[in-house]
Amino acid sequence: MSGHAIERLTQALADTEAAAGRDPGRLRDQPHALVQVVGIAEGSLGMYGRPMGSLDLIRHMTAPHRDAVAHLATDDLPPGTVIDPVCGMTVDLGATDLTLEVDGIVHGFCNGQCRRIFADEHGIPLSA
Repeated sequence: MSGHAIERLTQALADTEAAAGRDPGRLRDQPHALVQVVGIAEGSLGMYGRPMGSLDLIRHMTAPHRDAVAHLATDDLPPGTVIDPVCGMTVDLGATDLTLEVDGIVHGFCNGQCRRIFADEHGIPLSA
């Protein structure tokens, strides 16, 4: 998942560079930005006055994107791949067991926590 996060953060920085009239490609050509993904121990992060776990954090971070992800174009996806409906990552259905079928549509997930968030939001019980 860190590769996906690093790409998204780098793109956000590139968009900011372009808006400021600077060359956005420089972020991929030279080390102008360092992105470090650090694991967070469960409950060691707090928000809203309470401890949060990784599921809470992912739910919070992906909330603004979930509506947009549902409307992403999928015409250019390679056969057998789908877009994770929670975070927008491309998922190879042949390489994952993390799927859920809803109304005849198979959804693939990059990790179990994205799958859990989707299931929770759609009232789908997951077996332990």
